[in-house]
Amino acid sequence: MASMKHAKELSLSTVLIGAALFTALAASNVVFFNRQAEKSRKIENLLGQMEGYVNRLNTLEWQAMAKEKLDQDARESFPTIRRAMEAIFKTIADSDSEGQKIKHTYGVYREAIEAEFSLLAEGKMQAARDLDRRRVDPSYEALLQALTEAASFHNRSAQRTRFVAQAGPILLAVVALGFFLVRLERARGYTRALEAEQNALRRSEERFRSLVENASNVIAIVDTDAAVRYVSDSSVRVLGCRPEELTGKALLGHVHAEDREKLELVLSSCARESRAVLTTEVRFKRSDGDWRTIEVVASNRLSDPAISGIVMTFSDITERMRAAQALTHKARENSELYEQVKHKVKELQEKTAELERANQVKNQFLNVMSHELRTPLNVVLGYAGMITEGILGEISPSQRSALEKVMNHTQDLLNMITSILYVTSIEAHEVRLASQRFALAEMLNEIRAIHDVPRSKPLAFNWEYGSDLPEVETDREKLKHILHSLIHNAVKFTDKGFITVSVRMKPDNAGQTAVNATPLGHVPKNGSGKKVIEFRVADTGIGIADEKLPLIFEMFRVGDSSETRLYGGIGLGLYIAKNFTVMLGGEIHVETEPSKGSVFVVTIPCEIVHAEQGDAPDNGTAQRPEPKVDPRSPSTSRH
Repeated sequence: MASMKHAKELSLSTVLIGAALFTALAASNVVFFNRQAEKSRKIENLLGQMEGYVNRLNTLEWQAMAKEKLDQDARESFPTIRRAMEAIFKTIADSDSEGQKIKHTYGVYREAIEAEFSLLAEGKMQAARDLDRRRVDPSYEALLQALTEAASFHNRSAQRTRFVAQAGPILLAVVALGFFLVRLERARGYTRALEAEQNALRRSEERFRSLVENASNVIAIVDTDAAVRYVSDSSVRVLGCRPEELTGKALLGHVHAEDREKLELVLSSCARESRAVLTTEVRFKRSDGDWRTIEVVASNRLSDPAISGIVMTFSDITERMRAAQALTHKARENSELYEQVKHKVKELQEKTAELERANQVKNQFLNVMSHELRTPLNVVLGYAGMITEGILGEISPSQRSALEKVMNHTQDLLNMITSILYVTSIEAHEVRLASQRFALAEMLNEIRAIHDVPRSKPLAFNWEYGSDLPEVETDREKLKHILHSLIHNAVKFTDKGFITVSVRMKPDNAGQTAVNATPLGHVPKNGSGKKVIEFRVADTGIGIADEKLPLIFEMFRVGDSSETRLYGGIGLGLYIAKNFTVMLGGEIHVETEPSKGSVFVVTIPCEIVHAEQGDAPDNGTAQRPEPKVDPRSPSTSRH
């Protein structure tokens, strides 16, 4: 389009230059052709009139294109101008054939221009632009071509004075028409540029309006007195009010009375400061009466001519505020709960300290009392033994029997006191290990010698261990006490059948008890090293109920009241055995079935200090014969 426009302007300039030359030539010959000069003057007058009409027509066309319509003045002026121009062209056309040709091309162009003005009068801008492209531009090019050819023809005939006299007025008409066409083309170009600018502005406004109307927050423009001039459609969703319910009214009417002063302060402060942006929170009443907490952001745009107000955005933060309040309430509750827990912990600490002090006093009392009781009991046992053995004189069988009962019960009482001493030492963490080397078989023989078949029960003791057990290094007395306690329990809760004490060794596998046991009594050559020794005490007694198994190793845990009355005891033996086992680095557990018996298993890791290959083992069995009740045999001492 730019190159086409440049070509049009260049052609018109050529026509104007040629017309000026031919006009000068015609003026030089006017002396010789008075009649032609008079005619030329008339044509010049007509061209002057036509120039005025062209300027008037150009003005009307420019105004119509700018306003995108024809006003009443243009409608009334256009026919008059058209008739005057037709009269002028009739005079020009009568001069010669070239004038007729120019008139014909001008007629085609005139029809196109008239049609375009008709569309403008109807306000059909798009149709006018289409007509301009299809008819006005082609007819304009044809008229320009006709003018060019006419100028060339009169150029070639310049020597003929008659032709020059006639060509001058025609060329003046061409010049006027050229001015008309140039002005018309400029007006059309200006109109197109204006339309493009307006379309771009319209699209920009539409995009802005779409963004505002579809925003998640409400956007409003208010005056400094809080009167709403504009509000987006999102006010229905956020504020619960339609735009027409807010526009033209005071915004403060929907704000809670306690928050109005705060909003007024924000508006006044924002109005005083150029480009200020202030934020506040107010309670806003919806049309349905519900109150919502709204965050308001005010921005000063008073200096912007397109806005001239304060732009405000409204965001509903009700749920966020409720969540914050809930968190604050929860934090307060947690703080109160923490203080309560802290108070309870302090009370528990005080109670614990009191219990610890009471426990210390109790342990001290038991320790002192136990020591004080052991001395007279040992004296009683000593004198009773002397009397029984006849050292202090002969006694009768009934007296001997009575003394034996005294000695047995005294020994039970002494064992009970010893257990209490152990417990107080364990509770006070005063028990220390005393590791020593000893022959394992020798210790077992000592235990075997102490525990004999009770005369009152049809029991059999089975001792299963090899005669060539190695020397070990561990706490001998604590291991011996563990076995005493387990054997004593087996004797106490077994009325008939047998009690089996067995010992075997298993290699220690990275600190874990091996699954496959070494044959009884067998130790490999060069057998020094860590080994796990397993002690088992099995009986055919009353067994233990499943619900009592988790409690049997706790302090003062005994069977039910009937068992306590029948078998006696205070529930310390297994508690001490469990603690001693753990101190030695071992484990203890029980396998039991009610009414069929129990098997207590103790595994102790020991350092093997010496072992030699001896006689073949006796397959781990050294069984004693079935017992026969013999009233003369001594009673078994029990731990």
